[in-house]
Amino acid sequence: MKTGWYNSKALKIITHIAVWAVVLALPYLLDSHHGMEHHRDEALYRAFFYLNSITNLLWIGVFYFNANLLAPRFFAHRRYLPYALTLILVFGTVMAIHFLLFESIIPLPHFSIQGSTAFLLPANSPKNARRRTSRPNCPSSAPRSTRISFSISSTTSWLSNS
Repeated sequence: MKTGWYNSKALKIITHIAVWAVVLALPYLLDSHHGMEHHRDEALYRAFFYLNSITNLLWIGVFYFNANLLAPRFFAHRRYLPYALTLILVFGTVMAIHFLLFESIIPLPHFSIQGSTAFLLPANSPKNARRRTSRPNCPSSAPRSTRISFSISSTTSWLSNS
């Protein structure tokens, strides 16, 4: 049986690359300085750019590791404690690599593990994940148009509460 072009592996890979490019470009696209001069030390700015780029590549790896290996093995089988402990171990590993990169790339005398964790962890915390995903249940027996309007109204109310 022939599948449609939209199910091709190449299209999935291109879509993933495009989405990651947009996600990783957002901090630079949403720069609040609007083209005004704000970088006093160009070398330090470039070093932080390299550090963030390498760390972002690590997070992409963590995403696929979680989506393709951890979630199917642990979360799908309701083994939540090993799943959470593995995520903590993976986060600690990424933070250790981030520390080593910081020490070798950034010419500053100190690294704040508390500051880096506070910067990187809140977006991935279980409280935020639960808040982003908890919506009232829409009956699946409802007509499709009702389910779509319910989804739109739920999303709108969720956005206004965020």
